[in-house]
Amino acid sequence: PVQPIDELVALLVGDGVLVAAQPPAPPVPAHRLRRVLLGISGAIAAVDAPELVRGLQRAGCEVRVALTRNAARLVSRAALDAITHHHVWTSLWQRDRRAAVPHIELAEWAELVIVFPASATTLSRIATGDCSDLVAAMVAAARAPVVIVPSMNDAMYSSPAVQANLATLRAHGRHLVHPAHGLEVADQPHARRAVLGAAPPVAAVL
Repeated sequence: PVQPIDELVALLVGDGVLVAAQPPAPPVPAHRLRRVLLGISGAIAAVDAPELVRGLQRAGCEVRVALTRNAARLVSRAALDAITHHHVWTSLWQRDRRAAVPHIELAEWAELVIVFPASATTLSRIATGDCSDLVAAMVAAARAPVVIVPSMNDAMYSSPAVQANLATLRAHGRHLVHPAHGLEVADQPHARRAVLGAAPPVAAVL
């Protein structure tokens, strides 16, 4: 005879309250991981970069990271080291046996380059070919597709100079992720309002 506990389980399964656990997906073999190079610049959305890294890893990517000087003020290099298990690069002039010329070797390694977030300054550097910064130099050296995620104040985003740089990036074949409405952190917390220009949520970028 069916025991009461069996009847209860059958009832809960039938109502969708209980669902059979799925076995975890097997890890992706290292040789099949897609190689993503993430450049992080000094916009406030840099604080979301670790979440983006973890999302890319869940999607089967190996991620390596480079920071601009200002990005290093907003996101922990040690945290990114820990998440990626790779050295995080911050300068064109780092001399290391892992990459004697970081911007070239990282660009050649990548199958996809993402700049998240891309500040107005970083957009300008990339659009004009200014390679004085590691992230911009990586993009200039990249043969892989490049996805750029702008993030800045709404007045900056709508300025003629930034719009001209975005048009140049499109003309150069770069892929742009449209900004979203986000809170203006330059305002006092109680006075913040949603404005266009912020980087979209990490889930949308993924």
